[in-house]
Amino acid sequence: MISVDDIQRKITGLMTENIGDFSKMVSELMKWGGENYEEMSPEGKQKLDGITDELHKFLVSELKKVPDSLEKRIAQRAIEITSGQHISVQRLADELESAPDKKDSLEIEGYSYFSKYLQQGTDFLRDTKSSSHAGGRFVVLVLLHGCINEFLSGSHLVRHRYFVSACTHFRNIYETLDLIELFNLDPKMLEIWTSGTFQEKWNHLRPSVVRKKLQKDEIADDIYHFISDFSSHPGFLNFQTIGGVVKGSDGEGNQQAVIFVGESKIESHRLFAYGHLLTSTQFWLDSIITNLGEFLLSEELLRVLIDSSKEYDLWMDKYSQKTLTDKGSNPKASEVLESLKVAKAKKDEFIRELEEKIKKKPGAV
Repeated sequence: MISVDDIQRKITGLMTENIGDFSKMVSELMKWGGENYEEMSPEGKQKLDGITDELHKFLVSELKKVPDSLEKRIAQRAIEITSGQHISVQRLADELESAPDKKDSLEIEGYSYFSKYLQQGTDFLRDTKSSSHAGGRFVVLVLLHGCINEFLSGSHLVRHRYFVSACTHFRNIYETLDLIELFNLDPKMLEIWTSGTFQEKWNHLRPSVVRKKLQKDEIADDIYHFISDFSSHPGFLNFQTIGGVVKGSDGEGNQQAVIFVGESKIESHRLFAYGHLLTSTQFWLDSIITNLGEFLLSEELLRVLIDSSKEYDLWMDKYSQKTLTDKGSNPKASEVLESLKVAKAKKDEFIRELEEKIKKKPGAV
């Protein structure tokens, strides 16, 4: 634990080493402080924060008097990185490589559900490998395995609060599951997917056409468009997650343009991303059971269906709906809530159908 005395000794040492070069001394102090901040005692952090604030005010004031030059701009960048006003690519990359340090019950329980049933689905996929698969069945098996990569990438981004980027991976999972459903409905689409021309694939297999062939309802289209504009496409909704105008952010009550890079602090983004992390996991698990259930044990399937359904509903009821209702002033909250409600209704309908199927056919599905 770095104490106040340790900090004072560090400052004295830097001053001795950099006599006549004040800017280098300040730069090295700020770098050292950033690298060791989490190791400091509460009093040490308070001490360094006070020193940093005073240095920042002094340097900003002095730089205003200096003519524009490369050296001045380099100094301004360094000062703003230290104060959090400028993007540090290295800091953001380091944060993505480290374990997430901000977790509450919503995130802990949501990730617990995801990891539990991602492993369960992976276990089911393992069990099917004892049988031979060819043609369309092998394609389905590979596509379902491919979703695991999307889950791991998306969940990593969610846990580090890159909620918008994470949803791109969940959208890819939904598209994959729609394709699998289409191949089951119309095997000719699988032929086009494997060997068709670009124009044939565009005409028959682009996401909007696939959803139409599957007779997805209008609400499903709205959800897909929302998650696309929110995360995957550079539309206005995506733009609003990156930049906007904030009132009073300049300290004087005036409007100021802001740009957000890195983790999101917007609650509706968090709920949307975690909601779709759970929903896409549930849909993927459902697809495994639907397409490969004949190789799995009905007793285990029923247990997994019942348990995953209960835990899914508990999380949704406990966090998404209540929290979104509490934040009703957020213009995106109603759309997020509607998305989760529809996903939940579809899941319940699937489970009812599959339970009936299992009851009629003992043993494997």
